[in-house]
Amino acid sequence: YLGCDDTSEFVQQVGLLHFYLTKICDPGAVGCLTDYTGVTPQYRFKVVVQCPTDACRTFHGTRLKVVQQHPDNDLPSWMSNSGCRLAQHGMIELP
Repeated sequence: YLGCDDTSEFVQQVGLLHFYLTKICDPGAVGCLTDYTGVTPQYRFKVVVQCPTDACRTFHGTRLKVVQQHPDNDLPSWMSNSGCRLAQHGMIELP
């Protein structure tokens, strides 16, 4: 197979792409070294977002908003029709 052997063949439309990682752990865990694979509503837990390079602020006042799944919530925050800005903080409704 010839090709895909030069950086000019890997053209990206997005510029710089950041990857984030979220971990769920015990609320008292420092550094979230031991993370959970799931949680249930009756137990307290902490969500830790691990950010790439300089993509997140580094002060302790940074917050995370968990909202229900909806296509509008997947839009970038700078778009006027982004649903995340006005979405209610909370869980997915179960049937």
